[in-house]
Amino acid sequence: MISYDKHDLIKKFKMFLDKFDYDLIYQLLSGDINYFYNPWQTYDYIVEKLYNIEPEKRVVYKLLLLGDKVKKDDAISAMGNEIINILLELNIVEEDCDYLKSKGYSLISYCDYYFLVGTPYFYSNCKEKDPAVYIGADTYKLAKMHLSKKVGNVLDLCTGSGIQIVLAARNAVKGIGIELNPEAYPVTKFNILLNGLEDKIEIRNGDLYNPVKDLKFDVITSNPPFIPVPKDINYSLAGDGGEDGLDIVTRIVNGYKEHLNVGGYGLMIGEAIGDENGAFMSEVLQKILGNKFSGKLFLVNRITIEEQAKNVSGLTNIIKTKYEGKANEIYEKWMQMYKKLGATYYYSFELKVKKISENEKPKFEVITTFPKWTSKDKPLICKEYNVEDSENDDVYLIKVDGKIVSVLDKEATKLIPYMDGKTEISDMVNKINELDKENLVNKEIYFSKQRDIIEVCDVLEKCGVVERV
Repeated sequence: MISYDKHDLIKKFKMFLDKFDYDLIYQLLSGDINYFYNPWQTYDYIVEKLYNIEPEKRVVYKLLLLGDKVKKDDAISAMGNEIINILLELNIVEEDCDYLKSKGYSLISYCDYYFLVGTPYFYSNCKEKDPAVYIGADTYKLAKMHLSKKVGNVLDLCTGSGIQIVLAARNAVKGIGIELNPEAYPVTKFNILLNGLEDKIEIRNGDLYNPVKDLKFDVITSNPPFIPVPKDINYSLAGDGGEDGLDIVTRIVNGYKEHLNVGGYGLMIGEAIGDENGAFMSEVLQKILGNKFSGKLFLVNRITIEEQAKNVSGLTNIIKTKYEGKANEIYEKWMQMYKKLGATYYYSFELKVKKISENEKPKFEVITTFPKWTSKDKPLICKEYNVEDSENDDVYLIKVDGKIVSVLDKEATKLIPYMDGKTEISDMVNKINELDKENLVNKEIYFSKQRDIIEVCDVLEKCGVVERV
C-alpha cells in the first residue's frame, strides 16, 4: 500500500518533480491536444516520443509514467540515490534484482498538479487491470466544469485520485473529498500531500454524505459510478451504478437539498441509458429537485445500446479475470437488462444544478449537443477536398477550395476512404479496429470507435464535405 504519512519524503519528491519540469515534459509527450482532454496517450505513442529526449529523462517517464521496468543504475543516474530511496520507501516502486519497477502506479500531471493513479488496463505492462484509483477522459470533462468564481467550501464525492477537489480548491477557501474505497483512500491522501494542499483539503473515508452530515457547501462535484450493471455481474466498484445506473447518482442529487447552500452548485458528469427521446434520468432528476433548484442537463453524446453493451462486456472480460473469455455471454446479460429497462441509447451527460432562493423561479432544461448520426448511417464524401500537413504533428488540415474547413487528428483521417455512401458507421468501426490490429498502429484495445467516428462525420457534415446516406 502507498505510504501517505511520510510528509517530508513526499515533499522532497514534489520538489524533484517541479525542478525536473515533469508536467511540461509530460504535456509534450502526450501531445498538446490530448493533454487537455484525456490523461492517457497510447503506450506506443509515448514510447516513440521518448526516443526524442535525453536518455536520463527517458528513464524517468518509463518508470513513473509507463510503469516500465528500468535498470536501477540508470534510474539512480537520472534521479539520484535520494529520490530512488524515497520512491522505494513510499511504495511507489520496488526492486527486482538489478531493476526497478512500478508497483502498479503511473504518475500523470495536469496543469502543474501531480496525481498518482493506477496504470491503465490497456498498457501492455499493466498487471492490475482493475486498479483502486483510475481516471479517464470523463475526469477531464468534469474538470472543465469547475467554477471560475471564488467560493467558500467545496465537496467532492467519489473523489478517487483527488483531481477534482484539487482543481476545485483553486478558487475555494476549503475543500473536502470523500472516498469510500479503503484501497483508494491512501492514494487520494498521498496526492493531496504531493500537491502541497494538506492545509486546504481534507480527505475523509466514508459513504457519500455520511462523513459530512452537518455541513453545507457552495459547490459539490462528483464523477460517480454510473454504469448500469446486471445484478449477477461483479463489476468494478468505481463504475457500478446499479441496474439502471442511477443508484449513486440519485443519492448524490438528493443530498443537494441538505448539503448545498442557497446559490450553491452541484456539478456532475456521467453516462445514462435512455431512448430516442433522451436520457431516462431527466424525469428522475426533475422529481428529486422539485421547486428548490434550477438545473441544466447537457446530453453531449450518445451511442446505441448495442454498442455500449459491446464496450462494457469487452471491458469486463479484461478487468475481471473470472469473466475472461465470456464476453459474448455477458454481452447477452447486458442486452437482456437494457431490453427490460426499455433502453435503446446510451448518453454521456453533464449536469449543473443550482439551489435557488425563494424569490427565484425553478427551471430545468435538457440541452442536447450530440451529433444526430447513428451507427446505421452511411457517410458519403460529397465535395472535393485536400488533406495537408499542419505545424502540429498530431493533426491534418482539411481544405476545400484552398480554405481550411476542419482539422482532424491523424487517426481520424483513416476513416475517409470508407466514406463511400455504402459503408455503415458500425462497419467502419470494425474495419478501423482491424486495420489498427494489422498495422500495429496502436496497441490500445478499442472495443469501439463508434463515438469518435460519429463525431468526425458530424464535423465533416457541418463543413459540407460529407453527407448522410
